[in-house]
Amino acid sequence: MKSYNIGIRLVRNTDNSFNEIITAKENVDPSGSTNKALIVYFSWRGNTRGVAQEIQRQTNADIVELTLVEPYSTDYNTVLMEAQEDQHKSGMT
Repeated sequence: MKSYNIGIRLVRNTDNSFNEIITAKENVDPSGSTNKALIVYFSWRGNTRGVAQEIQRQTNADIVELTLVEPYSTDYNTVLMEAQEDQHKSGMT
């Protein structure tokens, strides 16, 4: 069974100039000031948490974990259905 609801997205804010060099160690804007990055993640079983923490370790970015008011089930098939229901409610499909 394939699931398209699992994954990680890496996002970077840009000024739409595609000629700048981007490194994992720091983000420097054209004026020379260093910008602080923020990692925001959600992890149901901890896999994404581990990836986010490793990115944070390598970049020294701030990090925030999103948590649910009503946590998903611990059963994999049930959690897929719950996540799909949440996506339908929010119009993400």
